[in-house]
Amino acid sequence: MFTYGYIKEEYNETDTNHKYVYGIELCCEKEGELVRLNYISSVFTDEVSAKSFVELCNRLELSPVHFYDAVEDAVCL
Repeated sequence: MFTYGYIKEEYNETDTNHKYVYGIELCCEKEGELVRLNYISSVFTDEVSAKSFVELCNRLELSPVHFYDAVEDAVCL
């Protein structure tokens, strides 16, 4: 089974008001541990959006084949 999560990253650009951004990760369980299969950095600028996106991906059991497309769709809304 695949699991999606988000990770808080420091953002050091001076031309924006964002101190942090949130990346999205795709993981699977292997031998009782979560292993990261893929990661897209700096997807969201707020934690609420990142959390909502990850919850939706997990609830719908998004296939890893659609990972990039789903992230692209989420940021282009």
